[in-house]
Amino acid sequence: MGRFRAESVVVREVNGIQIVFYNHESIYLRDEHGNWTVFHRWFAPRGSYNGGWRQFRHLLLYEKKLTSTHCFQLAFRWGILSQSTKAPDISKFKIEERF
Repeated sequence: MGRFRAESVVVREVNGIQIVFYNHESIYLRDEHGNWTVFHRWFAPRGSYNGGWRQFRHLLLYEKKLTSTHCFQLAFRWGILSQSTKAPDISKFKIEERF
């Protein structure tokens, strides 16, 4: 049995922010001012997906009243690391938009 591989990159726009679910370890956020931030779990140990990352990802995907400040509060609640970055290159992926 192989690992799960997403068919496309999910891009969600809500309240002036854009959230790009790049892969299973990275979520990019463009805030109202055009600044990009990546929330990541690049060096997380195996088996830690359910330790906060799953809930964080679910809320960013389905919550209706998100702001960039609320995203950072959720990341802080579950100990998700973040850093400033440039826009992700999603030109080589199939894009699934959600509103």
